[in-house]
Amino acid sequence: MPPQCTNAPLLNLIGGLPAGGTYSGYGVTSNVFNPALTGPGNYVLTYTYSDQNGCFNSASNNISVNPAPNVTFAGNLPSVCPDSYAFELTAGLPVGGVYSGMGVTGNVFNPAGLSPGNYTITYTYTALGCTSVAQNTITVNQLPAVIWYGVFPSQCEPSTSLMLTGGLPAGGTYSGPGVQGSNFNASLLGPGVYTLTYTYTDMNGCSGTATNTIEVVSLPENVNAGPDVTINSGSSTTLNGTASPEGGPYSYSWEPTTGLSDPNIPNPVASPSETTTYTLLVTNIFGCSASDQVIITVNIAILPIITGTVTYNNNQGYPLENSLISLLKEGSSVAETTTNYTGNYLFEQVESGDYTITGASSKTWGGGNSIDALLILKHYVGLQPLSGLRLTAADVSQSGTVNAADALLVMQRSVGLVNSFPSGDWDVETRPVLVQDENQVVNLKALCFGDVNGSFTPGLKQSPSIVLENQGIVHIQSLQDFSFPITSEEVAEVGAISLVLPLPVSELSIKAVNCDHPGILVYNVVDQTLRISWSSLQPMQLKKGTVIFHILGSLPVSKHFCPDWQAYGENFVADPEGIILEDFKLSIPSLNLESQGFWLSQNVPNPFSNETRITYFLPEEGNVKLTLYNSLGEQVLQPINSTQDKGNHSITIEKLSCGAGVYYYTLEAGLHSGFFKTTRRMVKME
Repeated sequence: MPPQCTNAPLLNLIGGLPAGGTYSGYGVTSNVFNPALTGPGNYVLTYTYSDQNGCFNSASNNISVNPAPNVTFAGNLPSVCPDSYAFELTAGLPVGGVYSGMGVTGNVFNPAGLSPGNYTITYTYTALGCTSVAQNTITVNQLPAVIWYGVFPSQCEPSTSLMLTGGLPAGGTYSGPGVQGSNFNASLLGPGVYTLTYTYTDMNGCSGTATNTIEVVSLPENVNAGPDVTINSGSSTTLNGTASPEGGPYSYSWEPTTGLSDPNIPNPVASPSETTTYTLLVTNIFGCSASDQVIITVNIAILPIITGTVTYNNNQGYPLENSLISLLKEGSSVAETTTNYTGNYLFEQVESGDYTITGASSKTWGGGNSIDALLILKHYVGLQPLSGLRLTAADVSQSGTVNAADALLVMQRSVGLVNSFPSGDWDVETRPVLVQDENQVVNLKALCFGDVNGSFTPGLKQSPSIVLENQGIVHIQSLQDFSFPITSEEVAEVGAISLVLPLPVSELSIKAVNCDHPGILVYNVVDQTLRISWSSLQPMQLKKGTVIFHILGSLPVSKHFCPDWQAYGENFVADPEGIILEDFKLSIPSLNLESQGFWLSQNVPNPFSNETRITYFLPEEGNVKLTLYNSLGEQVLQPINSTQDKGNHSITIEKLSCGAGVYYYTLEAGLHSGFFKTTRRMVKME
């Protein structure tokens, strides 16, 4: 009987004769031998036969059972990718067996051609005619799907930075010519089309790739803006820009464009007014550019200049800075400039020809007043003709003639009833000039419209030329209308008066200003200041005590104290020729509310240098003391210590011997109705 292996299948026993007997022995069941039950060794099997007579006999045979080899295929085989390298299988024991399965050739596993999935590898080993097997599993992973979308623009040779994008899944790497990290550097390559690769490796270590192409194009070659050229001022030259290969196609651009007939052609006509460096930029159809420069040197001829000074048309000749000066030729402006702080202007490189120079000023208007109105009226009736700039400045209405309407407008603007003239604010001379070979000096005069006597000094405040004295008292009742006069304290023949009088209290309402003498009278209250303007061709004959103006007013609220009137700014009295009468004395009464009691006014003026006046009111007779103290509280003067009657009183403090500083004056009054005391502060200047 053939030897059996312990792992062999069951063996049906045959060969015993006569047929019909039974087999027995170790490992035999129902005539079947099972080597797995016996284990290795030599065994005797018996065949027993019984005939029909009940007689039996037996025969025996030997069978050998060899042990099956113990085969293992241990360990986890590595997962591989379809494009992984083939590798040798080595984990089967005992050594010397055979590997089999899909992808196995000899003892080598090659995933090439296998679909992704799990594969069983078998290891077979035979010893003493007995064979055993062991199995293991290997996984072939799927390659990742990689794409690289998008089209890259062509790159110029000098380009050093193009960020590479579009590879999916994200997280891969770019490679290929000119690739540095995720940047494509065209400057490392020459012109041509290059294939770049995007590689992505998944979590299983399997990699996929996608490719894209990019073109590197060359710059325009031999870009030449042409040779440097020297021309004379006012001349032209043709630029000659070129590039190769000839014909391009290219686009051309010149910078700066100043003085060029067409900056977008290769050969424009250049007419620069000064030496200029032009840059030619040549660009091909791919947007790649190269440049070159040419210098056009301009020999500038030294041409004449026009210079001059713009001053106010009066004796002071105040220079007008920041005035706009225009140089006109045939009615059109060819140049503009502004005057400096000394009123000077300059036009350089002026070509020969006939020109006109004119100007304009943006300074604040001023100067127009009742004297100017008087002079305008005298011109109108032929008594004192105006001429030149002063004549044109008188036509504030821009009617073409100077008349009483202009005089009225000037007076109305002086008191703020109108804020502008149809003529504008400033009248600047217009003068012709012929330029040939020599420099020209053209000085211009300017006036504010309406200031026909040139009294205005731009930028400076005008001091009053009158002396306004507070004389007398007008007793008024609150909430009722009252009238008070402005009176002449001198003898004079007067043709014009302008007064600027701040209201002593803001609540004072001026309802009317009247004058008994014929003439033009306008008035207005602007910014709590009463402005009065009067002029007449019939001189007003003034004597001491002549009432010039009657003022009607009201005080809508009760005031405990009304300060004295003061004069600021353009206050003057002028004779019939329009000449100001310096320090002309006028008087105006103080205002006293009858219902008010004891009060002490603020000294006027304050601060003061030589003298100042103090006014006070006593509601009844009493003993009065007025005392001056320094800032330390020490008495320096007591000008009053006597009994005084009821009413208004005033005293002038003059030639105070003490030095400059702050002082206080106290008024004390012992009256029948009680004792009153009040103190005010004054400042003495050097």
